[in-house]
Amino acid sequence: RLAPEKEALGMIRFLVLVLGLCCLPGRLLLAQSVVIDQSYTYDASMTGGFYRASDMANDYNLGQEFIPSLSSLNFIDLYINTAVQSQGIAEGMGVDIHSDNINGPLVGTSDYKRVPFAGGGETRFTFNNAVTLIPGERYVIAPWNTASPWNPAPVSFYVPGTDGPGYDGGRWIYGTFSPTYYTDRDMWFREGIIVPEPSTIVLLALGGGAACLLKRRRLP
Repeated sequence: RLAPEKEALGMIRFLVLVLGLCCLPGRLLLAQSVVIDQSYTYDASMTGGFYRASDMANDYNLGQEFIPSLSSLNFIDLYINTAVQSQGIAEGMGVDIHSDNINGPLVGTSDYKRVPFAGGGETRFTFNNAVTLIPGERYVIAPWNTASPWNPAPVSFYVPGTDGPGYDGGRWIYGTFSPTYYTDRDMWFREGIIVPEPSTIVLLALGGGAACLLKRRRLP
């Protein structure tokens, strides 16, 4: 068996390893596991069109109903398109979650997001606090942006064409000033939860350190 002072030295080295790992950036310490609950991601070479969300200049009622099977969400994926302008960056945008209908109680608002002009594609909106949901109840995804008459920055959201299979858990909503509910198409979306997990590098490092420590404690 190792002498007590060598045993103590081994323990100190192990603790230094743990403290060193704690100083690493969070993205190295934690991996992310994504659980998708409800989604409609029909593409078919982008048939359909892009539709604007509500902003400071116009009152567009744009949304998508969904019925969750999970009790919470902390991200929404949407397919967006931004206009081309000289400023170089788009106005901020985000997503609200309403219960029952697009004018129903607000149950969650995503973090504020900015994207480049002439950009777009699949875009993730995250929620700092998970949105509590009741499985089986109806909710509405309602995106928005902060364009204004003096600084227009239209952001549009993709709605696949009527040739798609459709989403059975809700309807697409669109209309100026008052919402119209459509049953022949749905907005492109994904919703679910992101679960942080210890990364492989951390588990291997801790496991290796523990194995070395145990080996030192064995009898020769």
